[in-house]
Amino acid sequence: MMADFRIVPIGTGSSSLSHQLAEVLAEVDKSGVDYKVNDMRTVLEGDWDTVMRLIKKCHDKMMESSERVTTIITIDDRKGRTVHIGDKVASIENALGKSLRK
Repeated sequence: MMADFRIVPIGTGSSSLSHQLAEVLAEVDKSGVDYKVNDMRTVLEGDWDTVMRLIKKCHDKMMESSERVTTIITIDDRKGRTVHIGDKVASIENALGKSLRK
């Protein structure tokens, strides 16, 4: 399965979140779970329990430095087929007949 998530701390007193997000992404990086970071969210690939446990760990990490945290999760779980990071983009590029800007 794949899941993407976005963690937003609320009430930090700063519009810059890079240091807090770096701490969260360090947890993702050392987890061993396949992932891809983009400007808006992080995509994870793995089994349900592993992915959910990692998202909870990231949420808890952000709570260490915030009074309130919003975590948004989108899940793509498909029967009979394993979904991998990049598959959807590759499928669209194939249908389009050219590479998209990434």
